[in-house]
Amino acid sequence: MNSGAVAGGLAILLGYMGFTFWQTAMTRRWAWLRSVRVISNLAVLSAAVYALLTIGDSPAFGRALPWARTCAQFLWAYLVIRLFDAVLFDSAVGRRHGVCVPRLLRDIIRWLAAFLLLLVILRVNLGINLTPLVATSAALTFVLGFALQDVLGNLFAGIAINFENPFSIGDYVSMDGHDGKVDNMNWRATRILTYNNEYVTVPNSVVAKGTFLNYSQPQLPKGRSFFISIGYEVRPNRVKAVLREALDAVPEVLGDPPPRIWLIEFAEHAISYRVKFWVRRFDDGYDAEDRVKSQVWYHLNRNGITIPYPRRTVQMVAAEEASALQSRHSQRAKNLLQRVPLFAGLGDERLSTLAAEASAVFYAAGEPLVRQGDTGDSLYLIQQGVADVSLAQADGPETTVARLAQGDFFGEMSLLTGEPRGATVRAAEDRLVLVIRKEHLGPMLVENPVIAESLAKAMERRQAENLAKIATTRMVTEEERNEASFGAILKRVKGFFGLR
Repeated sequence: MNSGAVAGGLAILLGYMGFTFWQTAMTRRWAWLRSVRVISNLAVLSAAVYALLTIGDSPAFGRALPWARTCAQFLWAYLVIRLFDAVLFDSAVGRRHGVCVPRLLRDIIRWLAAFLLLLVILRVNLGINLTPLVATSAALTFVLGFALQDVLGNLFAGIAINFENPFSIGDYVSMDGHDGKVDNMNWRATRILTYNNEYVTVPNSVVAKGTFLNYSQPQLPKGRSFFISIGYEVRPNRVKAVLREALDAVPEVLGDPPPRIWLIEFAEHAISYRVKFWVRRFDDGYDAEDRVKSQVWYHLNRNGITIPYPRRTVQMVAAEEASALQSRHSQRAKNLLQRVPLFAGLGDERLSTLAAEASAVFYAAGEPLVRQGDTGDSLYLIQQGVADVSLAQADGPETTVARLAQGDFFGEMSLLTGEPRGATVRAAEDRLVLVIRKEHLGPMLVENPVIAESLAKAMERRQAENLAKIATTRMVTEEERNEASFGAILKRVKGFFGLR
């Protein structure tokens, strides 16, 4: 090789290195160039080899020159096909028109174009004509068809699936016994990312022959349902009302379409109900169902409704033991009630009666016990856990103003006068509360109206404390002072309980 060839080879090498650095810089700016980076390197390298052979003077180079030219031309032609594929399908069709062309279809078009160009290049440069061999060799066709029957089956199944387009990448599906999201699809198989972050590869032929579910299409609200059994002692209409309250407490549950509840069966041990609700997206379903079922438990528990599972349990509790359990509950409730200044004038006997009738109920974390503006007739006394008190402003969101802990109480105005709730109280964690309702206190006031005066005096002191706190932030109006007076409170208490 002469000195000119050596110099030319060095120039080609430096040019190839410069092209490599330029390509690296450009792929950072244009992400679509990454898909053609490998083939562009091969094309430029083959062109460099062809140029080096052209300037060389060795006979061996001359014999290799047609093959190098053929390789270079094919690689450059294939690079043009890849660039056309990226510009047309990714930029023009994908970004501008929002249409996602299946990758398998793009691969098939690219392969067919490359194969036809290879036949032309071989014929022009080397005089090799493969067309008769491809068209007339029945034996070769039989051998290849028999050897590749599974591969061809998957290929044609993939083509059919892409034309029919029953699912897209990113859809949630159930396929061949596996649930998950479609992660990729090529000429041979469809890959699913399961909910456990595991890849499952399903051959296209299995997909085409089997039955699968597409949870993501059409883009409509997705239904979720479950069954629950309730004892015969509870009226069906009451059960449905409590279940609707539980559904209303979950934000993910849509109001349109509305949730539905059906009585399904009168079974051996209980009545079976089916609960159906709707969520906006399929991937919201599992979290929503968890929250719905949790709210169902809390709402049923608060309403004294049990879920009798089909089991056989024989439990014998002696009368003395049952009495002891009730006695412990009443004593705990009485200890709490003694800490409430409102009931200081009831006396020990009436306090014990009130403690025995009070009900202890559970609330879930984040669940509101009362909402600002709602009507009510009950007082809440916290036995376990904590709760946040928040106020909603007319022109802003709710603001947390206080936190209640064990022994604190709220709702005394609603209990005594039926006034709307003045704030929203929401459980900060799972908690147990003692509830005193109007029907628990009413018989005592009817029997002895003097108790109403005692309660009104205690309520007057409570209201005075509240007005003092308000006065630190703004001026208290005369109307507010009048409403907090003993006479006004007593009048509202008597009117609420129907006393003279």
